[in-house]
Amino acid sequence: MEQDEVDGNTGTPIKILSKAPVKQDEDGDNKRDEMAGSLYYITTDAEGTFGDWSEKWFVLSDRSLYMYNSPEEGGPIQTIPLCEATLTETSESDWGDKSTCFQMMYENIQYYFSAQDENIKSEWFEKISKFTSWKEDGTD
Repeated sequence: MEQDEVDGNTGTPIKILSKAPVKQDEDGDNKRDEMAGSLYYITTDAEGTFGDWSEKWFVLSDRSLYMYNSPEEGGPIQTIPLCEATLTETSESDWGDKSTCFQMMYENIQYYFSAQDENIKSEWFEKISKFTSWKEDGTD
């Protein structure tokens, strides 16, 4: 199942697939390091207290991760420049029903992301890790 959407940040067409979609350029070619899709996320506050899981639309483009409330939204509600972020894999046992997680630290805020399945998680992690600092779980 495919549908066409437009990146609210750049106005560039995005071909959305049923799984982890990949952004398309004007010629219809895949841009290998760009993608868009739905992820659940949660953050910690200054005291390390977690909020609630929330589903948002994310676009990976221009070495940044853009967060939207929905694919139809005109502009991002948050932008994370990936060159300033640190990415870490998490253990499946850390999150129970949200076992397909990875985490990112940016500006002293810890973001946790959960994908629909392990394949989608791996694709997001692989693409984001090209632009971030990466460390193994449990390392400093």
